[in-house]
Formats: sequence, C-alpha cells, structure tokens
Amino acid sequence: MLYLTAVTIFALYMIFIAAPVHGKTNPLSYISICASVGSVAVMAVKAVGIAVRLTFAGSNQFIYPSTYIFSVVLVVCLLTQTAYINKAMNHFPISL
Repeated sequence: MLYLTAVTIFALYMIFIAAPVHGKTNPLSYISICASVGSVAVMAVKAVGIAVRLTFAGSNQFIYPSTYIFSVVLVVCLLTQTAYINKAMNHFPISL
C-alpha cells in the first residue's frame, strides 16, 4: 500500500505539474510516468491472473470486489501508460 501511494503521488505530480512544464524538452518526464504506472500495472496483472486461475480451479473469485478493483486499476494503468508513451514518441525521435 505504501508503494502504491508513493507511485500515485509521483505519477499525479508528474502528470499535472512536471510534464506540462518539462514534457516538450525532456523525454524522461513522459517515460517516468509510463514506467511508474507500468509497475503498478504489473502487480494488477498478477492479481487478475491469480483470480482467473483460481476461478478455473473451482473457486470463483469474481464474487469478490477486489477482483474488479484490480481489473479497473489494470485498465487505468494500461491506458495511462499507452497515452504517455505515445506522447513521448510524438515529441521525440524514436532513437532518443
């Protein structure tokens, strides 16, 4: 929970404060958003994967709200990650 809080605060700071100011000149502002949100996406994919595996094993996990919370977190992280990697690729050459 501490890591998730730290990543959320960092990502929100980068999205709303740092990226609008430094995004056009420094590719690391967009890449850091993508990487930090991507690390949360990895944890969400693991949680959803375990839920699906347990469901196929006979223990339905889709009756618990945590399964849906992890699914929503996964979708939000993937959309954010995709948006900021596209912004980085639009503003900077791919070789950079």
